[in-house]
Amino acid sequence: MALFKITQGEFEGAEIRTTTQYPRRVAILDVIKAITGNVNPRTTWADLQHTYPHDVGENAGFSDSYKFPGRGYQVSPVTDARGLVTIMNLLQGERAARFRMKEADLLVRHLGGDLSLIQEIKDIRAQQEGLPADHPARIFGEDVEARASKRSLDDDLDIYNAKKQKLLAEIEAEKQRTLAAVKADVVEQLVDGSWILVRYVGSTMRERDSKVQEAWEPEWTDETFSQKRIKYSGAYR
Repeated sequence: MALFKITQGEFEGAEIRTTTQYPRRVAILDVIKAITGNVNPRTTWADLQHTYPHDVGENAGFSDSYKFPGRGYQVSPVTDARGLVTIMNLLQGERAARFRMKEADLLVRHLGGDLSLIQEIKDIRAQQEGLPADHPARIFGEDVEARASKRSLDDDLDIYNAKKQKLLAEIEAEKQRTLAAVKADVVEQLVDGSWILVRYVGSTMRERDSKVQEAWEPEWTDETFSQKRIKYSGAYR
């Protein structure tokens, strides 16, 4: 846990606890107390969740808690940078109102394409890099850095998946070409085999027919015919 006292901005004079994991989260009750001056921030937080369940309810992602050391070791609700901004837009008080005015101005400039934001962003980036690691404002920089890293990993994963799909498509195409070639070769062999079989069977049948004809229809010569005629003539005498 880190406890840091802020000396400027909407959180001037506030002491806000942060978790230790990266990206770090802030104690919601400390934020409410710093913005509204409410001495019972837990009640204010319960009212916000009851009034705006779709914005800060458990189903909206505000279910995380953290057991900070000290102060009775109570479990306290925590949130990330985006959750902090959401809460700031729902709180009452002068500090919250100033925050929303700045937020509205920034959004309009962004949607209007104000190029001066580029330099401001560079200046804020430099300030982020100069802040102590346990400064509560670092949760904004850490959130940006963590999401940028995730986008990079997602981009790498997308590139990997695209290459994988391309490779699988090439493998499938090659497989289909190979199958087509094998099928064509098999068909050609079957045709050649069929033609050989037809020729063999035809030749065998012609040879068999020739032998049958020779057995049942012997060749009759003039001499043979004369002998048989004499034989048969004598038999009838």
